[in-house]
Amino acid sequence: MNGGTSIEEGLARVLAKLRTLRDSCLGIFRSQRYPPDFTWFEGAAAICQEAVDRIKEALHVLDKSRK
Repeated sequence: MNGGTSIEEGLARVLAKLRTLRDSCLGIFRSQRYPPDFTWFEGAAAICQEAVDRIKEALHVLDKSRK
């Protein structure tokens, strides 16, 4: 596992990050800054990728535990 953390801890961290991302998205939509800050979008993509990775890991572990 990444960083030696449990899946639950990893998912909890990702959930917190996704909540922050959601709040940031709302802020951007409200302020509609132009031109867009592409660095922010790169960070958002990295957070989303981490979420996908953690969810895949959790699903794999859950699938193995059912067999």
